[in-house]
Amino acid sequence: MPLTSQAAGPMPPMFDWSGPFAGANLGYGFGHDFFTERSVHAKSKSATLDGATIGGEAGYNMMMNSNVVLGVAGDFAFSGITALSASNFTTPPFYSCLGGCNLDVNWFGTARVRAGYAMGNTMPYITGGIAVAGLDATFVGSSGARGKKTRVGWTVGAGIEHAFTNNVTARIEYLYADLGRLNINGTCNINCFTDVKFSVVRAGLDFHF
Repeated sequence: MPLTSQAAGPMPPMFDWSGPFAGANLGYGFGHDFFTERSVHAKSKSATLDGATIGGEAGYNMMMNSNVVLGVAGDFAFSGITALSASNFTTPPFYSCLGGCNLDVNWFGTARVRAGYAMGNTMPYITGGIAVAGLDATFVGSSGARGKKTRVGWTVGAGIEHAFTNNVTARIEYLYADLGRLNINGTCNINCFTDVKFSVVRAGLDFHF
């Protein structure tokens, strides 16, 4: 009788989630952003923040008993998430010299813990940890009015993962990230900031070793 590989064989009744994994993900980020001028403590109209993301992930799981799975995961993604506000900052209550501002999330990553509940080959889970991102904010057309910085914040989320073979799983995941406050300072008496918060929904494909 010819031998068959484990990966090609029938799925076991309960997938073994233990061990390392790595893979790729594709997602979409969205949210709303506000830009605030310190001198008047007022906010512009909300600017829609959205864009695609693509990246990779890796981690390690441990099955604590027949159902509970604990693990760690890290990921990095290139991002097209951006926000553009065309609000006029030259009229009251805003007194900066030029109108409009934008924010780019050029990349972001997370380092998280995960807690899941295995139901056969499907595992819903919750997750949370540290988020880090490369941010770039400017006042449109204003020389020197820029805030460019790597910010560290926090993230929480949830997802569901399913095993299709003994080694390959796919997931759908939601994350909410709060990167804190980014200052936008420069010429023309501009002294503003934006609070960077957004959500990401993404799909991932992982290989378990």
